[in-house]
Amino acid sequence: MLPTWAIITIVAVIFLFVIGNILMVKESANMKMPDLLGKQKQANQEDQDKLKQENHKND
Repeated sequence: MLPTWAIITIVAVIFLFVIGNILMVKESANMKMPDLLGKQKQANQEDQDKLKQENHKND
């Protein structure tokens, strides 16, 4: 069996880990995330437009 100080230390570390993660999630909830999917769709649309323009020039 573990000594009492070891059990208290393990419980404290786990408690601090959980509290730290909760605070991190609360802080990150206010951050604006980039719209990566929208940027990718826009880039794909621009690429398709360029290809159409090149095809029309070659015709």
